[in-house]
Amino acid sequence: MGPVRKLPAVDCIQGAIQQGDGTPAGTQVTVQYTDHKDEWFEVQMPFLDAMYLLNLLRGIQEDIGY
Repeated sequence: MGPVRKLPAVDCIQGAIQQGDGTPAGTQVTVQYTDHKDEWFEVQMPFLDAMYLLNLLRGIQEDIGY
């Protein structure tokens, strides 16, 4: 495993789409976002990893009481 590559910072999430066969294992989630210079980027992840990320964010939300 090499060094971590940092993605450009997110200024605004523009959208997310799912593609695949409709099963959790066969589905990918693509998130598109722009940075502070309005450059567009996208990141793609398996559906199950996207759900794990969602759970992490919900935990943060509960921690800060928002």
